[in-house]
Amino acid sequence: LAAALPIAVQALVGLISSPGLRPRLAVLGVFALAVLPGAAYAVWTSTMIPGATSGALAGFSWPRHRTVLQAIGGVLDPAATPVASVGIATATLLGVVAAVAVRARRRPLAAPVAALVGFGALYVLAAAVHGDWVRAITGFWWDDAHRFAALVAVPTVVLAGAGVRAVVPRGSLRRPSARVAVAAMVALGLLATSGQAVVARDLREIGYGRGYAISVSFVEPPAQRRSKAARGQQRRRNLERRVTGKRGVGPLFARDVIAQEVQRRPEYFAGKADPAHEARIRELDQQDAQHWAAYLAWWDAQQPKVTPFWQ
Repeated sequence: LAAALPIAVQALVGLISSPGLRPRLAVLGVFALAVLPGAAYAVWTSTMIPGATSGALAGFSWPRHRTVLQAIGGVLDPAATPVASVGIATATLLGVVAAVAVRARRRPLAAPVAALVGFGALYVLAAAVHGDWVRAITGFWWDDAHRFAALVAVPTVVLAGAGVRAVVPRGSLRRPSARVAVAAMVALGLLATSGQAVVARDLREIGYGRGYAISVSFVEPPAQRRSKAARGQQRRRNLERRVTGKRGVGPLFARDVIAQEVQRRPEYFAGKADPAHEARIRELDQQDAQHWAAYLAWWDAQQPKVTPFWQ
């Protein structure tokens, strides 16, 4: 939806400036068809996200590990290796130059250029700038720089293709200048695709496509231990549910059975903690922490030590 916003704005500008009723009705019909699934998705998203998660995310901000200059350079560093980034960045800049310098390409490429600037600015804010006002702008995307990096990739691909097309001549390839341009674009294509080997290797190493994987969420509120009274009430409710069933209609003398069970185990239904159970929970928490620390150490050791080309 976010990637479609610049295209929608450009379509609206064309709708206002286009003469005649039929083109305007056609654009309005396309907008009507696009709004329906977009509205359904927005309603589904707002109803599916739990209230506790939304509250935790409202005050959450990812840590920033880059400076503003590094984040600006990251907008033009979309590939897995510095060599591939050079190829894609060069083609993208050629597309931006073509969108500005070539009159016939200004209107078709206006939306991709605006999207690159807008999404790039949001990426810089989410990757390098702190502040409540930043979270107010980037909070719709969970203040996550990786989401904006994915959005930046959409206009980058379009502008890279436009840059290649602007350099490759339309006429005969027999001229020396045409051959040089084609050779240069082939070299850029090889540079851009060279990073796919690294991506495939990383996917194999992390086990992509092999089933379940380890994941962690940093935005969920921490688990809170209930009080003794609350724990006793929950145990009493569980007992009543087991005896009376989901509908609350149990066998004859169900209340007497519940009262006898509560009388037989008063400390348990008063909320007293089970020492063996608490010890087992602490042991499992320690094991989880050790496994996660070992996994992070292994993952850091597998990462290639690559310096971006713009540093």
